[in-house]
Amino acid sequence: FAEKVKFCCCFNSGNITFGVSIDDTRVARQDRMNISFACYNESTAEIEFVSAKISEKVRWYAHGHSSSSTTILVNRNFQRTERMDKLSKSEVKRRRDSDSSNASHQRNMAQSRLREIFDAIKTSENMVTLFIPQSAHHTYSGQCCEVKHTLTIQIKTAFGVSNPTIRIPIQIGAASERQLDAPAPSAPPSQWNMAEPEPDVTVSAPPLPAPSAPPLGWESEVVVPAIVIPSSNDVYFGEVVETDGHETDQPVVPVVPVVPTPVIVPSNEPSLQRLIDELKLAVSASSYVKRKIADQVWKDQVFSTLTPQQFVKIIRATAIEFDQTEVAEAIAPAVDQFTCQYIIATIRAVSDWMRVTMVNRLLSHTVDLATNSETILAELSDWEKLSTEREFEVCLLQH
Repeated sequence: FAEKVKFCCCFNSGNITFGVSIDDTRVARQDRMNISFACYNESTAEIEFVSAKISEKVRWYAHGHSSSSTTILVNRNFQRTERMDKLSKSEVKRRRDSDSSNASHQRNMAQSRLREIFDAIKTSENMVTLFIPQSAHHTYSGQCCEVKHTLTIQIKTAFGVSNPTIRIPIQIGAASERQLDAPAPSAPPSQWNMAEPEPDVTVSAPPLPAPSAPPLGWESEVVVPAIVIPSSNDVYFGEVVETDGHETDQPVVPVVPVVPTPVIVPSNEPSLQRLIDELKLAVSASSYVKRKIADQVWKDQVFSTLTPQQFVKIIRATAIEFDQTEVAEAIAPAVDQFTCQYIIATIRAVSDWMRVTMVNRLLSHTVDLATNSETILAELSDWEKLSTEREFEVCLLQH
């Protein structure tokens, strides 16, 4: 990312180019998250520090009202490096004049800086580890409550200068496999005395109140005549009326037949709309999609004939963004002719932070990469090209 740094919101102080790499955006309580950072300061702004923090925002909705609270779960600073040092005003002006007079030189210098930052991130030259506390809630989205977690990387500059910031959504969920696979204790603690029986525990509870008797004369105040429902499908409604206790020959309850509404049985036939409707309610989107693909009828009638637009429609129906990559990767092999157009349509539809991951995961499934790889590259930024460069090389060799 290259961001212009401004003093007092108006005066251009130069550029700060920076990059971030995270080993996993899905973590659990007591997990650790490794974050690598690198930047290139080509501005007159003094970088005081660079911080990485995870925040938790809880929001409630009820009867048209809402309330929210934000908590910082963990916060750490990166180490300073030489590339964070500011430039003098004369040096910034010299580089700016040189770049404006030679577009080719400007392009080569920008590529060189991106490469330097990319290599520094890959070697974890400057890395911090954030530990997810036990007090963190799970990431959740419901009708009345929402819990969101965000990783924020901020370059803190001097007073009056803008602070370049990037925010990445993360998901805190169930325990990771390494936690679940932890060995269980082989014996109870030594302080336990297994020879002594456990003492009896008596819990006292107040007696339940006796039911009260009906009031005197209640039977003459309100009469609810019996309603007989015959064996047909007609349903009858009656109403409660007050009487003086004397019977009459006239019926006291009007009887109104109600025509029953025919029951509509939903179709179980495989269809794209049914897939999308059920996907929105699935607990695990990727597991649901994999089960449908394993069904040969669903695979033949729905997945194999998907167009790029329909492919994207399924991805958008996946409510949790963290599941979208897995859903896309599961469906891609089931499409008869998965071309580069599917990837182009996908990276145009997903969030910016998912574009590189989508390309790296889907590239190997394309059937026309050798002839149409340039169409994907034309959609990528310089940083995204660097981040997917290795995957393009591997996949092109296979084609």
